Amino acid sequence: MTYEEIFQANDPAFTGLPLEFQSVQTMAKLAGGSPSSRSDSTLSITREINPTVQSHNNGSADLIELFYKHLYPPHPFIVPWKLYLQNSSLIPFPLRAVLRFAACHYVPHGNPSELEAAAKNILSDDIPDDGFKVQGLILFAFVSHARMDRDSGESALMRAVEIALRIGMNRETFAIQNGQNNPILEECWRRTWWMLMLLEGLVTVIGGQSSPYITYSTFTDVSLPGHDEDYNELRVCSELRTLTDLHNRVISEDTFSYSSLAYGIEAAYILGAVLSLGPDTFAVTDPQVEALDASISNYFLSLPLDKRDPTHPDGSVDEPLLIAHLAINWASIVLHRPRSTLTFIRNHYRTTCTRAESAGLPALAYSCHTAKALRGANAIINLASIPRPLTYCTPALMCGITTAATVHLPAYAIVDTPDQTIAIKERLQLGISALASFGEIWPRASIAKGQVARFAREILLKPNVCVDSTGPEQIPRITTETNFAQIEYDAPFNNDIWMDNLIQAEEENDPALCPVFDAVYSLPNAQGV
Repeated sequence: MTYEEIFQANDPAFTGLPLEFQSVQTMAKLAGGSPSSRSDSTLSITREINPTVQSHNNGSADLIELFYKHLYPPHPFIVPWKLYLQNSSLIPFPLRAVLRFAACHYVPHGNPSELEAAAKNILSDDIPDDGFKVQGLILFAFVSHARMDRDSGESALMRAVEIALRIGMNRETFAIQNGQNNPILEECWRRTWWMLMLLEGLVTVIGGQSSPYITYSTFTDVSLPGHDEDYNELRVCSELRTLTDLHNRVISEDTFSYSSLAYGIEAAYILGAVLSLGPDTFAVTDPQVEALDASISNYFLSLPLDKRDPTHPDGSVDEPLLIAHLAINWASIVLHRPRSTLTFIRNHYRTTCTRAESAGLPALAYSCHTAKALRGANAIINLASIPRPLTYCTPALMCGITTAATVHLPAYAIVDTPDQTIAIKERLQLGISALASFGEIWPRASIAKGQVARFAREILLKPNVCVDSTGPEQIPRITTETNFAQIEYDAPFNNDIWMDNLIQAEEENDPALCPVFDAVYSLPNAQGV
């Protein structure tokens, strides 16, 4: 069966070529060529020029072009726009339906449910288990999670991983054998594998699937992706590097320039290593935590100057590099927050984007874990403050922002200077505003925004366990009242009774608990006795 026949068999409403395919023919005519002819004119997608201009006589938005404008830049693993114009069959109809479904979320007052049924055809057993199906499943899974459809998202992601491993996408030979003697298509297959690995890590860290991070622990010899600029302009990468080359770059004298996506892959592997520690934080040894902490610190220190900020001097944003920064700072929070003093204030703020966690014994000083968790949270919020519409950003950032809020919320209760409290308050408000902006597109962000805002009201508008904000200037101050009668010090600090008492006192706005956090080191288990 051809893709057209499969699409028609699974979609009774199919009556002919989709609108976006017709638009390619129209655009090719406007450019003076056929749909398969190459054009280096304004057909290439940019942020500054709306690619839908003059695409249709009826004025309707071309959803494929809309996908390339909004979702492709942070996730550049579908064939580049210019290659699609040369050969539209490189986006088969089932995959095209998923792209349209994803892009329709960016249409004001759109109705994604009308396109969801067609997009779900990518799950059909009638669709060949090939690289194009893996691409469609990755996108469908990612969009489903952003829409709060966890079951569909988890099912699609697991299918994508299973098919990718079965057809050998984790091997370099797959790209070569399925590249049709086209080096750009070979690069596309490499990017598909690596984007599957990266996005599976982001979905796993938010608790979006019940299984382990499979691609993290899977052997691969796939070469690292080249620079996005070369890929989008159909320039062949003259030299390929491996993951081992990237890991050894610090001790090598090589000056090779790795791509932003390559640094995102390295961040995903560090995130996977943190997640592999497991939920039982007391079973984790100090050397394991120290090694991962060193990996995160080395990541930041070894970044080239042009990779330390996703914002370019001209104001444009390197979206794959933003994902890299998001993943590595997320890993830092996951590693350090459970071992910091933040867990003693409130163990977790449950949201749709964050997982429950257990408090653990610190490998470093409590204050060090707290500071590093805060630094990661601050860095993620800074990613939301980059001056450009969030519609161009990866949807994964909305859950990163929510995770950062679970650090800032308890941190507000233990800071002891007005400038620190003001800074945390402003970051919380920025995060809530960013979630509201994401909520205009993705339902998950709206839910997360409501949850974080409710927690913020509890913290910012009421006197909490450690902060007295009732003064005439409304500047929070650490209270000085001391009353230790509320706490059972004979219970270890990680004991459920101890934590229940602490949370109960917090809910009752008991200021007597403020000295507890300073005295936590005096507790028996804090000294390892």
